[in-house]
Amino acid sequence: MKTSVIPFDVAAARRRCLAYRRRILDISQQVGALHVAPAFSCLEMVDAIYHGLMRHRPGAPGGFADIFLMSKGHGCLAQYVILEELGVLSRTDLDRYCTALGRLGAHPDYGVPGIAASTGSLGHGLGIAAGMAYAGQLARDDSVVLSRPQRPDGPRPDERSASGDLSGAGEGAGVRVGCGGRERA
Repeated sequence: MKTSVIPFDVAAARRRCLAYRRRILDISQQVGALHVAPAFSCLEMVDAIYHGLMRHRPGAPGGFADIFLMSKGHGCLAQYVILEELGVLSRTDLDRYCTALGRLGAHPDYGVPGIAASTGSLGHGLGIAAGMAYAGQLARDDSVVLSRPQRPDGPRPDERSASGDLSGAGEGAGVRVGCGGRERA
């Protein structure tokens, strides 16, 4: 199955993120319990993952060859609005966010289209992502698992993150998890 990476356009990303923020604020007017700040704080990173790092594969779940795991579950509105824009979730899904009629909660739930795992506890997503990458290796799957982790105590100014370098995984850092040299440059 053919996969492709679409070139990343920074100006387009700025326009998308502004539109995503407006959509999140619209949703915030309908729901009392909402994590706006966590969604805003990771929006550019999640946008870059979906629009710059993940490989597209027509016919695959969500249209992607790769897997994104939102470890920072309370920031899932960033992922939801992007999945809405990509056609994975519907406008109705987001309009019903955190209501009795909706399927989207304040933290992502496995089983919802585009959601790779139920997350929310800070820090546990990277372990899940490593397990997914290892399972992919055993199944000889070529997908890459991307995770957006967060440290409970926030970042340190001296932290740096590289592919698979768990020691530098802090706020503002994304990690590409791979096993046996499966990381993608």
